[in-house]
Amino acid sequence: MKRLSIFAALLGFISLSSCDKNEMRMCFESSDNTAKVNQRVTFNASCSVGMEEYHWNFGDGKSSTTQNPTHRFDPEPGNYIVRLTASNLLNHCSNYIEHIVVMPEPAIYYIPNTFTPNGDEFNNTFQPVFTMGYDPQSYSFFIFNRWGELIFESHDTKIGWDGTYGDNLVQNDTYIWKLQFKEKSKDIEHNETGHVNVLR
Repeated sequence: MKRLSIFAALLGFISLSSCDKNEMRMCFESSDNTAKVNQRVTFNASCSVGMEEYHWNFGDGKSSTTQNPTHRFDPEPGNYIVRLTASNLLNHCSNYIEHIVVMPEPAIYYIPNTFTPNGDEFNNTFQPVFTMGYDPQSYSFFIFNRWGELIFESHDTKIGWDGTYGDNLVQNDTYIWKLQFKEKSKDIEHNETGHVNVLR
């Protein structure tokens, strides 16, 4: 069974009248602190004591009045403040607590499968094209020939392979690339390999 994260710290308190805090306790559990695109996060307020009505604000314009809702956050990266407000109608009291759920920036990138280092103004270098979500300090990119010999290496996304080995352009052929990087907001490491065709 997946272990739930529990948030029992009282970050805010609003009192509509006097109430016995010893008889009321606010907490809720979340299946994840970090959400993924299209993932449903489950919230559970069963650990709260003395509460009768629940109102959830998920920080993205959506809400729920069930005790233990599930919610799919917007895919827009950011920190979403989830607030649970619960009330005890008999004592006319209301408490709230908040916690942040992070929607990390996804790693979005593209790697071409062909390039033409022929000296014209188009497509003269080969490299991954990143849009967002990667840690540039962890980036490494390698090119090997068909015999496994390393012919190019870069640790800067702005520096791509120009189709040379030494001072000479390589022959038209299929070459192997290897890409390593970590995602920016998560401790996820990517190790990928593929092929690129050189056409001069």
